[in-house]
Amino acid sequence: MIYTFKVAPKSGPAQAEPLETVHQTHGVDVMGQARDLIRKHPDCAGVEVFLLQTRLFYLKNETTAAPGA
Repeated sequence: MIYTFKVAPKSGPAQAEPLETVHQTHGVDVMGQARDLIRKHPDCAGVEVFLLQTRLFYLKNETTAAPGA
């Protein structure tokens, strides 16, 4: 199985190119990888996680979502 992590830009069109796309095979810590990508791109909106071509979840970047944070 292949997981795909797409780092969403903070602003722009909904179909904007991701800031980074990472592919991992099974056995990866999915939540940990998503959190690491958010730490790597602190100004991103969040990370979309896919299993093969199915979207599993979207991890929102809480630091950019909270005004005044």
